[in-house]
Amino acid sequence: MIRLRCNRPGFQRTHRFRTVKVTDPETGETEVDRMKRIRLLLILQAAVCVLLVIFLAAGAVCICRDGLARKAENPLESIYTPENAAKMFAAAVPLAAAFLLLLVIGLVTGAKDQKADRPAGPAAPVKPEPVLKHRKTVQAAIVVTAVLLIAAGILNGSAGDVLVKAIHICTECIGLG
Repeated sequence: MIRLRCNRPGFQRTHRFRTVKVTDPETGETEVDRMKRIRLLLILQAAVCVLLVIFLAAGAVCICRDGLARKAENPLESIYTPENAAKMFAAAVPLAAAFLLLLVIGLVTGAKDQKADRPAGPAAPVKPEPVLKHRKTVQAAIVVTAVLLIAAGILNGSAGDVLVKAIHICTECIGLG
C-alpha cells in the first residue's frame, strides 16, 4: 500500500491508505506522472551539467597541450590566446545553451529535488530571521552596481589587462612561463 501525500490545491484523494491516482483538475496529469517528469528533468539537467564540465575541462587540456607544442618551437609565444580559447570553446556553446534551457525550464515549472530540503539530523528549532525592511531593494541595488562596474571595466579595457596578468601568473606558477 502506498500512501500519497499531495499538498497541491485542487487535488483530491479518495482514501488514505489506498493507492490512488491524484489528478490535477486543470491539466488532467496525475501527481505521480508530474513527479516522474520532474525527476527526469533533474536527471537530464545533472547529465548535461556533467557533460559540460567534462567538455570544458577537455578543451582546457587541449589548449595547454597544443600550446606546449607550439612553445617548444617558439619559446616566446604565448600558450593561451583568445583565438585558441574561442576555437576550442565554440563547440561548447550548444551544450551550454542546452544547460541554460533546462535550467530555465526547471525554474519555470518549479522542479526541485524534494529530498534536498530534508535536514540531515534531527530537526532543531528554527530561530526567526530578523526582518530587514528594504532587503530586496538593497540586494537589487548591489546586483545592478556590480553589473555596471563590470561593464565599465570591460569597456575601458581592464578585462584584457587582468586576463593577460592572470595568464602570466598562472603559467609562471606551474613552470610554463
